[in-house]
Amino acid sequence: MSSARITPHTAFRDRLRLVECRYLRSTFLSRWELYTRPYFAQQAQILSTWLLRSDPLPLSIDIQPELVVPFQALIPIILPHRARWEYVEVYPHVKELIEIVGPMPLLRCLTLSSYSGIEAADTVAIHEAPLLRAVDLNSVARKLTLPFAQLTSLTLGQMYPHECVPILQQTTHLVYCRLSVFADNNVPQPPGCAQDISLPFLKSLNIANYGTDPVTVCFSNLIVPALRHLAIPEHSLRPYPINALSAFIQRSGCTLETVHVSGVLKSRLPEGAYERAFPGVGRFILGGTSEDF
Repeated sequence: MSSARITPHTAFRDRLRLVECRYLRSTFLSRWELYTRPYFAQQAQILSTWLLRSDPLPLSIDIQPELVVPFQALIPIILPHRARWEYVEVYPHVKELIEIVGPMPLLRCLTLSSYSGIEAADTVAIHEAPLLRAVDLNSVARKLTLPFAQLTSLTLGQMYPHECVPILQQTTHLVYCRLSVFADNNVPQPPGCAQDISLPFLKSLNIANYGTDPVTVCFSNLIVPALRHLAIPEHSLRPYPINALSAFIQRSGCTLETVHVSGVLKSRLPEGAYERAFPGVGRFILGGTSEDF
């Protein structure tokens, strides 16, 4: 084993290297075209060749946000093959959405997130996707029109519950639903938020929210007779968690097999309170986060 001694000189040298590496990284990221254009041109040619050779097979497109090359630079390469897209996960600027919209006859699963310019953007519609069944959206959903009625799986994130309501009212064939939302107790509720939302085929529902304020809109309006698996933060059931859960089950007429109540505070309810109140539920999972569900 090496017994190299750390001296003030070596410590300073290592720190200098760290600062130098951080500087080079920040410079590279700010000037990606200068450093990557020759390499990107070569890789773009290879990618284009493989896309052509793979025709007519379906394609999976996965472009992560940490990619140094902007999504805009990839659009001319992947767009000519849009008719073959089957599974798509992209993180474009919201203004780039209009550039990828068009017929997607093979599209089955779409993950789409955007983090800038959403409020000022125009609404974009994707209609020609007859096989689309699963969608995962963040707040870009505010500016996106999809064939929601044909979906069986829906994930919405970074939205207020009342913004989810118009979408959920269209998704009558959902089997799986996950909502990661902001609490909107202090946000004015638009008309129609109090209406019931009937999801007759929904089997799995996962509700999570940012912060500790309760989320009642959506949960209190849902009628889900086929529901078997439920995950919800306990603070969204307060002040009387057992009463709120009981009302939900009775209103929906569902037979739950698994209930995950996240963020449980042991001091609020005695141990075993949920199990005693709901003996028909196959399994209770208390504590943890909704990500564990």
